[in-house]
Amino acid sequence: MQPVISDVESDKATFEASKADVTENESHDISQKEKVEVTYAEVESAKANLERVKSLSNFKHVAAPCDGIITARYVNAGALSKKAATATCRSC
Repeated sequence: MQPVISDVESDKATFEASKADVTENESHDISQKEKVEVTYAEVESAKANLERVKSLSNFKHVAAPCDGIITARYVNAGALSKKAATATCRSC
């Protein structure tokens, strides 16, 4: 009867070890899924930042509404300005 008891104990120990392996693998899978989700979030953040930079780069070019010579500057380099509602040149 002793060999049967030791077999049961051995099988029970193997079962517990296998159960622990499954739990560890499940937690590893969850960890990997979380990493993937974080990576997707970082990609979305980078896309949003790219769109923001593209939007800001549209303000780097200033064009006069008509041809002529610049006689006064009302905006300093690096400053953001609003689009003028009306042209203020004499020839337009």
